[in-house]
Amino acid sequence: MARLHPAGPEGSAVRLADLLGAFSLASDLAAGLHTEHGARSCYIGMHIAQEMELSLEQRTHLYYAELLKDAGCTTWTSQLASSWLVDELAAKRDLQFFRNARNPLDIVSWLMRYMAAGESFPTRATHMLDFLVKGREFMREGFEGTCLVATRIAQRLGMPQEVQVALMQVFEQWDGHGMPAGSRSDAIPIISRIVLVTSFLEVFHRVEGREGAKDAALARRGKAFDPSVVDAFLSVTQEENFWRGLEHERVWDTVRSMEPEESPHRYIGEGKLTDVALALADYADLKSPFLAGRSRRVADVAERIARRMGLGSLQIAAIYQAALVHDIGIVAVPSFVLNKSRDGLTEAERE
Repeated sequence: MARLHPAGPEGSAVRLADLLGAFSLASDLAAGLHTEHGARSCYIGMHIAQEMELSLEQRTHLYYAELLKDAGCTTWTSQLASSWLVDELAAKRDLQFFRNARNPLDIVSWLMRYMAAGESFPTRATHMLDFLVKGREFMREGFEGTCLVATRIAQRLGMPQEVQVALMQVFEQWDGHGMPAGSRSDAIPIISRIVLVTSFLEVFHRVEGREGAKDAALARRGKAFDPSVVDAFLSVTQEENFWRGLEHERVWDTVRSMEPEESPHRYIGEGKLTDVALALADYADLKSPFLAGRSRRVADVAERIARRMGLGSLQIAAIYQAALVHDIGIVAVPSFVLNKSRDGLTEAERE
């Protein structure tokens, strides 16, 4: 929960880290990743930044970019679900983190496991062929949309221009094989290069442990990953305290303390809470075309009811904000399930 802090004559303020932490947790759910993936990625990133001796301004921008890196991940889940006819969260996680897109055998293996799983052979064959022919462009458009939405959310939250630029390029790779633009090496902002590395290594650490994370870093060094970022990561991993902090069950407390104290964005006024709630509402409603604008309409109705009941202005504001974020948990449900007709749901999907 966000904590209020004195903010002078204008009233109370809220730590921006708390609000972005909430956004990060929602993004973990929406991306089908472990809880606190974003927070742990931020932890790794801040250690890398310190090892690389980045400036205070760069470290500040990296901190916010890490917590917002998946803020656009609800953008194209419906399109993935329609194209793949399967739980798109699990399929995308496997494809993005554990498959080599440059290896045809790896892609075929992924197709056999996920594409239209459970459907008839003709349906599966049609969707597989479509992916093989149009898949790369389809994925490029998806990554571009994801980056654009994350960038716009950062803009709405008042993030610096450098954070917005970095979020637009978090899927670019060192050797130019990334998306959406195919930028390479130093043309990619250093913040984006660090975010990409931390996103992958956090996942590999969760799945394969310390050695698995280091092996993944070495395997991608000079390919997807900036060699200097990998070297900085390998350097900090020599310290046991780094691993203890990363593996601590209350890692968020540590990450919260890592926000640079000199940041001009450290606190925001209470009045900005509605802007954050609106961003979260739109983020949730992107999960399905059937949800478009729903959270805003619920909030509008709730506010009207509160006014008709004669409640005070503070209560009305709180009810409006609560209504905006009431459905944020839906981001954890695959769009493949959300887009089904009620009669088409299995018992597990209904639950």
